[in-house]
Amino acid sequence: MVAALAMSLSSVSVVANALRLAKSAAIPATPKATVPDQTPGLAQG
Repeated sequence: MVAALAMSLSSVSVVANALRLAKSAAIPATPKATVPDQTPGLAQG
């Protein structure tokens, strides 16, 4: 029973980490798109 609980928690943590990594991989795409827009403005200014 303890082993089943440990396996369940492990599965939940694996899925949670995968979702978190997927979100963190998707989120930097937007700042990377905005950073080049800000950099030329700073260079021109």
